[in-house]
Amino acid sequence: MNKSILYIIVSLFLSCNLFALNTDMYRAQAAYDYGYYDSVCLYTMQSSEVESKELHGKALYAMKQYDKAYTIFKSIETSESWYYRACICAISQQADSAVWYLQKHISSGAKKTYAEIITNDAFESISKTPEWREFWKQSVYSDAELLVETIEYSIVHKSMQEVLQIIELTSVSSAEIVAYKAFVLSRMSEEKRASQILSQINPSTSSTKVLRIVANTFVELREHTKAYECMVRYVTMCPNDITANFDIAHILYELKKYNEAQKYLEFLLTYYYKHDSAWYVLSLVYQQQKQYLSALPCLHKACELAPANATYVFARAGLFLELKQFVQAEIDYNQCLDLQPNMYVYFNRAHARRMQGNVSGACYDYTRSYKLGNQDALYYSNLYCEKK
Repeated sequence: MNKSILYIIVSLFLSCNLFALNTDMYRAQAAYDYGYYDSVCLYTMQSSEVESKELHGKALYAMKQYDKAYTIFKSIETSESWYYRACICAISQQADSAVWYLQKHISSGAKKTYAEIITNDAFESISKTPEWREFWKQSVYSDAELLVETIEYSIVHKSMQEVLQIIELTSVSSAEIVAYKAFVLSRMSEEKRASQILSQINPSTSSTKVLRIVANTFVELREHTKAYECMVRYVTMCPNDITANFDIAHILYELKKYNEAQKYLEFLLTYYYKHDSAWYVLSLVYQQQKQYLSALPCLHKACELAPANATYVFARAGLFLELKQFVQAEIDYNQCLDLQPNMYVYFNRAHARRMQGNVSGACYDYTRSYKLGNQDALYYSNLYCEKK
């Protein structure tokens, strides 16, 4: 349904006197949610309520009317107003004021996450200033909660060496930070150091979050039995977290307990039918049990949900090859070359082509694969291809 039509429906719905006490506020919120910022200002400009002023300022900010927005935000003292004042000061390249307001915001109870702040374009213009660097150095390294957010963001966006440096420079500590240090070390192949830290963590007394981090660390260390024990305890503590079934199933797959893994995956997929990773792992479970015809629909579903995932397409191509459906295998390998070309794709496509009688095409692929570093391709090239 068109966004404009939705907004009109919501506005009409809220116009009835049977509904909420402050209909102007609800209309303003609906207008803000649908991007009608001028309407937000009309509904909130006469109000003296803090919530209305906050929304009015956010609408002005969204329209890049920063001076007017700043005036509104300056008339109220809330965590949100401090955050937006920091944004506006940063846009104006007033680093000192931006940092001061952001510190007030972070010190409040209701604050933005590290990721929300660090990815906000408003702070880009001051991100290289000494004030900004010093602010983050003091804030991150003295606030355990913010440090955990920083670590979680950095694990995804930075190198493990950088994340470890963040952890080791801080003077604060918590069970989560200790667990994350073990995880980061495991990702850096520092198995001994990671194991030493894990030996100091007692899963039976750990929080659910620490259990997940520890389980992931054990997976990195290939200690899947211990990872499984942590996840079973986690599920006992958080029975409503159905998605945890995927982690358990993946661990059981690594432990070669395929029947158990299958049960967890099938249970998960009854609730999360669009979980492409679950469909993919379920296909691997079936393949390990030589149930190739059961595995194929799972890979079809994974590829349907994530058509640009080269891993899924490559796996389906391999399964087609196993089932001797060489035409379909070649089609998928062609797609893999568009998504993520490498020596294995050329090598396997060569097999599919050769089995269809396309020897020249196969030889081309064997040669490409060999040039990309696959020594096995040379053997097949010598066996099937004429020397020129």
